Amino acid sequence: MRKVCSALQTLWFIGLLTLIVLIPASEAAREDTIVVGLLAEPVTFDPAQATDLNTTRVIKRMFEGLAAQELGSYKIIPGLAASWTISPDRLYLYSSGRSNFS
Repeated sequence: MRKVCSALQTLWFIGLLTLIVLIPASEAAREDTIVVGLLAEPVTFDPAQATDLNTTRVIKRMFEGLAAQELGSYKIIPGLAASWTISPDRLYLYSSGRSNFS
């Protein structure tokens, strides 16, 4: 019985390797294409209306904010903004540090 199970596992493994090697990807991603593996379709592409995980994953790859949160902490780090200051009347003033910013 063990030999039969071992033989079946070996055949299954060889079959799986054959599929991986012989079946090419459907289409290679182009330079202007974002490929994101998701469990479901995003609900919206509007960042203000994003409420689910799949939408958030896509939006995070499409848009970059002025500031971001460091992974694993609550520290705010620069995104598009090189620096920022807060004026006495509580206005946030961002500086991009780039002349071609749009």
